[in-house]
Amino acid sequence: MNAHNGRRLVQGTAWLALFAGLLVIYLSYVLFDFFPPAVGGARFQIYFLNFAGIALGAALCPLFLPLPRAPSGGIFFLLKRPWVSAAFILVVILPNIIVRSLGIPFWLGSMPARVFMALSSGMIQPIGFGLFFLSQLQAPLLRGTPLPRGTPRPSGPRSPNRTGPYASFLLAAALMCSVVIRTTMIPLLEYFGLAADPWRAMTLLFNALKWIVLCGGLSASVCVLAMGQEQGMVNNEEETEHPPVKANLIARFIGLAAIFFFLNPLLDMRLFPLISGAAEAWMPYFPAAVPVVLLLGFLAGRSALFVNGKTGPFLRLLLIPLIMLFILLPALHFLNAEYPLFALVMNSLVFITHFTVWSIFSTALVELNRKRSLFYASAMAILLTSFFAFISPLIGPFIPRGPGFMVLASAVVALLFTLLAFRVLFPDLPLLAEKSALPENAETPEAAREAVFSARGLTEREKEVARLIVEGLSNTEIAGRLFVSESSISFHITNIYRKFAIEGKSNGRAAFLSEVLTGEGGRSRSR
Repeated sequence: MNAHNGRRLVQGTAWLALFAGLLVIYLSYVLFDFFPPAVGGARFQIYFLNFAGIALGAALCPLFLPLPRAPSGGIFFLLKRPWVSAAFILVVILPNIIVRSLGIPFWLGSMPARVFMALSSGMIQPIGFGLFFLSQLQAPLLRGTPLPRGTPRPSGPRSPNRTGPYASFLLAAALMCSVVIRTTMIPLLEYFGLAADPWRAMTLLFNALKWIVLCGGLSASVCVLAMGQEQGMVNNEEETEHPPVKANLIARFIGLAAIFFFLNPLLDMRLFPLISGAAEAWMPYFPAAVPVVLLLGFLAGRSALFVNGKTGPFLRLLLIPLIMLFILLPALHFLNAEYPLFALVMNSLVFITHFTVWSIFSTALVELNRKRSLFYASAMAILLTSFFAFISPLIGPFIPRGPGFMVLASAVVALLFTLLAFRVLFPDLPLLAEKSALPENAETPEAAREAVFSARGLTEREKEVARLIVEGLSNTEIAGRLFVSESSISFHITNIYRKFAIEGKSNGRAAFLSEVLTGEGGRSRSR
């Protein structure tokens, strides 16, 4: 198998594993719609156990499954051999297959069976999401790595993002396909006369989920085995210096998603009828909403989500309408019944926002994360925040349901979302307390760095190159940013190193950064 076909096999099987995991989520919602009243409370027990399984899987997957730039020795190398990864996946799905094979009466009548199957269903999610994003990481040859003379450069799309040009779009496509299946399943069951017999419908869905879990597990196993064959192309991301990312930027994206999902218990699940059993309420939104979600996912891959460790133009443009949507949400309580067209538009926008946040924010967190041990956790962070969408039964009895409280609660949540969104849009904007703490004669690091460059006699072009080196860009990326050839960049870097008296050292870039940082520190201390 050549490299191109091997990469396509990895990406295809990873997407199938992701899609199977999402089908397990959404077809389980359909299954719960047919639950008899006597066991209706078990639905939310299963929800919470699923989230526990997701968290457990995110912690265990880095031990057994491939990672970006995986280590080449020690116990981690042993545990992440392809056959060990495949065995781990089969062990995860085994309880699910066994319990579903024993039938619904055994599942509903045994608390241990419900626990094991719910944990297994949850652990399937980080496997699918993690392998999907891992397969989308751009191979070094597609990211502009210099090639030996005479070596043909492989064809393929390039993207300014680590995850390539199609990650957000493919995730959105998997989400939309699973949502369409969830929404149309009950009408199909009614059309074939199965919905009139709840037990028969539950048995059909229960067995269908068994085969979906099996197919998803086998797809994931084939994916990790194929990754083992194509190790240098798929699993090893380009070794470049990335601009540093502030941890609070990651926390802000997670916070935005958490605030959005927290609206659900406040509004008694009226924002997410897909969960609450009123899936037909989503039908009017599909013709316009689904293409918009796919389009936004496509545009996200074609744009730089982050530039120099900061929010890129696409995410900035995306957050502005989200802020406006949250500001208008309180009006839903007053205008929902009187103005059906307004309610239709607003609910369509909520639908688009829900799945856009899920697909694009998940990709953004994978882009931001630089720790291999947290790779699977970053892929699952947005799905984990949807836990807040399921806590209505717990906090519902304590929340007043009057229109005044609903409007006030929605307004407060919208204000929190707006403030946090502005912190994402302007991550370097200091708070008032931070401003007051700065002395009047304090010199910023950027100004100190410019003073060091000037003291060394760098030209304006050399200063541009030096700034990009400090930001962590490679020679190829600097050439692309300045629209010049790599040979020109190498010429400028040689002059820079000569002026810093580090020419000829084995690790010139590290020595240069050390000189720049030392110069900044010296100027700060002298003041």
